[in-house]
Amino acid sequence: MKRKVFLDYTLPRIIAALMVAGVIAWLIADAFSSPKPDYVIGYVGSRRLSDESVHAISHALSAYGEDINGNGEVLVSLNQYLIQYDSTEADPYEQMAGISSLSVDLKELDFVCLIVENADRFIESCDTVLTLSGGKITLQTEITDVRLPFQASPVLTAVPLPAKDADILRECSIVITEEPGARTLMGGQTRTEADTRLFEAVMFPRE
Repeated sequence: MKRKVFLDYTLPRIIAALMVAGVIAWLIADAFSSPKPDYVIGYVGSRRLSDESVHAISHALSAYGEDINGNGEVLVSLNQYLIQYDSTEADPYEQMAGISSLSVDLKELDFVCLIVENADRFIESCDTVLTLSGGKITLQTEITDVRLPFQASPVLTAVPLPAKDADILRECSIVITEEPGARTLMGGQTRTEADTRLFEAVMFPRE
């Protein structure tokens, strides 16, 4: 009887507990073993970019960056946030997930820049957007001081992309935001020096 109870009830619970512990251990190991990015950029749009485009853009930008965390390589991470600002047909769960994820990351991550599909609406809804020179937006600020066309960057437009993604990005704009980490790194400034250097190198490359 005891053997049957063990086989039918106790043993399955032990196996389940070991499996859960294994998954948790794998997640922890993966989190510590995965290389941390030196820079983060974001894409905010209604359609997801392909993995091929994400890799190509990240790789292209890494050539202009610095090994900030000293791990021997320059890594740029591109985070995607699926948000539709002017559509009544958007998936409400996907929309909520995109907005929530972006809201959290704007408070925790230092973005080099954001590639935005609907820049005007994004700027209206995001109170951390800065002018392209890193200043606060005022009533006198012109929209051209806040966003640049994706097409204005010779670095970004030179990246080979699938036609579908190229069509999406062609209509996008580039904006920058305040960085949570900059207050510590630069004594109250709104942008870190490293992210500013990369942004300027990509958007305003010197000949």
